[in-house]
Amino acid sequence: MNSTPDEKLVSLFQAGDVNAFEALYHRYSRSLVNFMMRMLHDEHRAEDLFQDIFIKLLEMPEIYQNKARFKIWLYRVAMNRCLNDIRNRKKRREHAVRIAESLPKNQVTNDRQLNQIEAKIEIRQALAQLPAEQQAALILKYYQNLTYPEIAEISGCPVGTIKSRLHYAIENLRLILIQE
Repeated sequence: MNSTPDEKLVSLFQAGDVNAFEALYHRYSRSLVNFMMRMLHDEHRAEDLFQDIFIKLLEMPEIYQNKARFKIWLYRVAMNRCLNDIRNRKKRREHAVRIAESLPKNQVTNDRQLNQIEAKIEIRQALAQLPAEQQAALILKYYQNLTYPEIAEISGCPVGTIKSRLHYAIENLRLILIQE
């Protein structure tokens, strides 16, 4: 089933073939977790969300309705899960900052030290500072090696918008890295 097209595997899976599901899972596990890890900057969280996506697909095979190629649909689902997770994490972080501000100074220092340890790699720092849409476009293009049309389909916007996002993402990365 290694050379079987995605759409055929999906049809077989939706008809009850568990081997087809396993083939899809193994076909996309490495690349999708890698994409999600780059979006989230957290390998464990990326793996958890990847598992959630495939568990949901296993429980509800009809969720994929063949309106887009399976690969595009899967990356779109993964991107949306990452963006939602980033938004939720930002809300939790803002709440933690409010709590930290109410604590004595020596406890706040520990939070700062943890944040500094977390953000050591310059490129990750710079990437994390980009708007989510620019981050996603950059990762899909340069880490996942997807084409402009594929990225546009995943993102749900025109190819020109993707090219613009990539242009600004690269420019913003350059500026961020120069400042550091």
